[in-house]
Amino acid sequence: MAHRVVQTSKQSQPGNWNQTDNIMFRWLRPWYLAALLLLMASPHQAVAAEQGLKLAFVYNFVKFTDWPARSNPTASGRVDFCIIGGDSEFDDALESLAGRNVRGLPLRTRVVSRVSELPGCQVVFLPNSTGRAPGEIARAAAASGVLSVGEGNDFLNAGGMISLVTTGNRIQFDVNQAAVQGAGLNLNAQLLKLAHSVR
Repeated sequence: MAHRVVQTSKQSQPGNWNQTDNIMFRWLRPWYLAALLLLMASPHQAVAAEQGLKLAFVYNFVKFTDWPARSNPTASGRVDFCIIGGDSEFDDALESLAGRNVRGLPLRTRVVSRVSELPGCQVVFLPNSTGRAPGEIARAAAASGVLSVGEGNDFLNAGGMISLVTTGNRIQFDVNQAAVQGAGLNLNAQLLKLAHSVR
């Protein structure tokens, strides 16, 4: 399947940033310190920091997403951020997001284990470390109008919507736009500009 690679930024003259440059700077700025700490941390701390960083990516994806009527968060008055359980350290990192707000709505975090629990979520994250097959999660999320985020190319190939890809110490993300649109969701064009690739 062909990929359309989207450049994350364009070269510009100092003091004359274009809109994409400015978005990229604001997107990455809160994570510079986290990346530095990741390099300096012990192995256990480094793993925890990386997991927290991945959840921060997912949290920011929510800010750029519009949902169909069947999963629109305005109906419940909150945004449900769900994660497929099985990795206790990811579950712990999820607690750091509790109580935040997204576009004027409170964020509620939930650890789920069955696809039957996905209705009511606005986003679901499937860490590779859970060992769960991505296809079942991706299909259930699409049927419920839930933004699905996972890790690696296998997740997109199974019908997932956004996949986090770690290269060295850098985290990037790829988007399966066909899966997003097929589920009735819409990702803001600004988010698509920051993607490593869009298929």
